[in-house]
Amino acid sequence: MSGARPIVLLVALLLGCGPASPPDSAGGGGEAASSARQRVVSLGGSVTEIVCALDACDRLVGRDMTSQSPASVRELPDVGYFRKVGGEGVLALEPDLVLASSEAGPPSTLEQLRSAGVEVVVVPDDPGLDVLDMKIAAVADALDLDGAPLRARVQQEVDAARARIPTDATPPKVLLLYSRGAGAVFTMGAGTTGHAMLELAGGANALDLEGSRPVSAEAVIGAAPDVVLLPKGSLEAMGGEEGLFAVPGLASTPAGANRRFIAIDDLALLGFGPRTGAALGEIVEGLHATPEGT
Repeated sequence: MSGARPIVLLVALLLGCGPASPPDSAGGGGEAASSARQRVVSLGGSVTEIVCALDACDRLVGRDMTSQSPASVRELPDVGYFRKVGGEGVLALEPDLVLASSEAGPPSTLEQLRSAGVEVVVVPDDPGLDVLDMKIAAVADALDLDGAPLRARVQQEVDAARARIPTDATPPKVLLLYSRGAGAVFTMGAGTTGHAMLELAGGANALDLEGSRPVSAEAVIGAAPDVVLLPKGSLEAMGGEEGLFAVPGLASTPAGANRRFIAIDDLALLGFGPRTGAALGEIVEGLHATPEGT
C-alpha cells in the first residue's frame, strides 16, 4: 500500500494535526509567548519606568501624562493624568493589560476596564524601599518576566549610596520644596515621598510637619535650613536659582547665605522607581559635601 502514507499525512494536515511548530524564536514555547501580555497601558510614571527597565517598553501602547521617562515613552498615546483617567481613552488602545499605580483612578474607570475584559493589575505605590521592591515584583509578574535582576540592581545602588553617608556628623537640616509655579510654593513633610527620600539620604527635615503645606517666610526663617532639596521641574517653575532664593525668608537662612540647593529629576526624586538608587546618590553627595569656603 505505497499510497497510504501520503493520504494519512494529507488528512492530518487538513485536520490541523501536522508536525509540531518549531519553538518560539524568543526562547519560549509558542503557548508561553502567546500568554504574555503584549498590549500594555501603564498608569503611573514609576510603573512605566519599571516596565522599560525590565526591557518591555515595546509592549507599551499607551501611558499617562506623568510617564516621561525614558524619553521614548513620550511618543506613546497619552491617556491623561493617572488619577483622573477616562476609560474610553484607554479602551481605544485595545490593551490586554493595564498596569495601574495604586494611586491611579478613579475606581470607576478601573472597574469599567475590568468589565470590558481588560486585565487590570494594581501596583503598590507608597514611598519606601520595601514597597519599591514589591512594585518591581508586581510589574514583572504581570508581564511574565523575571524581576530579580532589577530588584537586586536597585538594592545595590541604594546600598552604595547609603554607604557614603557620614556616621559621625550632625544630619544637615533640609527644606523640601515643591512648586507649581510662581507664588505657589509648598514644603514637604512627613508622609511624603520627598521626606522618605531625605531620611534615606541621612538628612533631617527642617520643618516638623505632616504632608504638604504652603510655605511662609516665618516658617522658613525659623527652620534655618542648611540645604534646599526640590524637583528640577519645581526649580524651573520658580524661575531657576534666582527665583528659588527669592522665596520669602530663604535668603535669611544658612541655605540662602551659601546658595545651597539640590535639584533632582522629578520622578527620580518623587517616584520610588528604578532610578531611586541613582537619585539617592545625588542627594547624599549634595547633602554631605562640605560647602565651599568653610
